[in-house]
Formats: sequence, structure tokens, C-alpha cells
Amino acid sequence: MKTNAIKPHKNGVIQFTFLATLIIMAGCTHSIKIVEAELESPLQEKVYPIHAKLILNEDFCNYEFSYSIPGDTYVFPLGNAFKESAKSLTKSVFQSVSESTTTSLQPEKVFDITIIPTIRDVSFRRGMWVWSDEEADIHLEWNIYDRDNKALWIQSIMGTACMPNDRKVMQAAIDDAFQKSLAAILAAPSIQQYCKELEKR
Repeated sequence: MKTNAIKPHKNGVIQFTFLATLIIMAGCTHSIKIVEAELESPLQEKVYPIHAKLILNEDFCNYEFSYSIPGDTYVFPLGNAFKESAKSLTKSVFQSVSESTTTSLQPEKVFDITIIPTIRDVSFRRGMWVWSDEEADIHLEWNIYDRDNKALWIQSIMGTACMPNDRKVMQAAIDDAFQKSLAAILAAPSIQQYCKELEKR
């Protein structure tokens, strides 16, 4: 008995190919959770005895980074991690901290300093091979002003990390950026001198 092979209809092949292409193009979106930075708290005697205002603007608190590869998009909602890390850092460095979302600088004698953290850039580089390390950079900028809103300390800090996991490498870069920021603020001569002047008043 002769058996006839079942051949796919030409139109069916075209339709299947078209649908498969649409599925690949649509792809999947993956949200990667990142938490606040783990900071090594400074010694108590290093904490500045002043009242600070921390301005957390919308761009900083809602910052989002993403990258795409064929068939997939990876989204890193970094804003909350940035916000909580900034709060944790400033509260570990200054005696008291008040939070604000107001972006305008108005002289407020009740605060000794005003702190505005911003994100200049976030970058991510995938390794060439599956086993290759991935790299991430977090470019932070800190703007600190005195009671008269004169620039007291403005500094860019770059956090970097390199490891074979996109979530871990991004988390490590944030940890690095804020740990470096903590050390830089504590070591800033202009802030140290300003605190001494306030104590004399």
C-alpha cells in the first residue's frame, strides 16, 4: 500500500512563519528587582552634627534603565533603590535629615545644608559569551549647598561592577556608587570646615 506523505500547505507555512516572527519581535519583558545599597555605617564620631534637607526629585526616584536583546527586554526599575540608598546614606552621615521633593532652592535657615543627588548616567554591557562577565556603571552626582544656598560640595561618583549576572552586577554597581559617596562626603574638607564654622556660631 502506498502511503502519501502529508505536505504542509504553502499558505500555512507562510502564516506559521509570520506568527513566529511576530512572537519573536514581541518578545518578553523581564523586570529585575534591585534593592537599596548595603552601606558600611561610619563610626558615630564621624557623623556631622548638622541638620540637612535631602531633596529627592521625581527623575531620581523614578529612574528606570532597560536593555533589549532579540526576543527579550530587561527592565531595571532603579528609582526606589536610588531613593532609599540616598536616605540611608544621608541619615548615617548627618545628625538629622528632612526629606523634600521640592526642586527649587530657597534659603531656609532651619537647615544647615541642602543635598540634591542626581543620576548622570547608567550603563550596562553584556559579555560576548554566555560565560563572560557583564559590566555596569552608575554615575551619581551630589550637590550640597550651605544655608545661603551657595555650593558647598559638588562631586561626581562612579560606581562600577563586573560579574556574570545582570541583576547582581547592577546591584553591585549601586552598592559601589553609594559606598564611595559615603566615604567621599565624610572626607570632604569643605563640609568638615563648614561644620566647624557652624559650631562657632
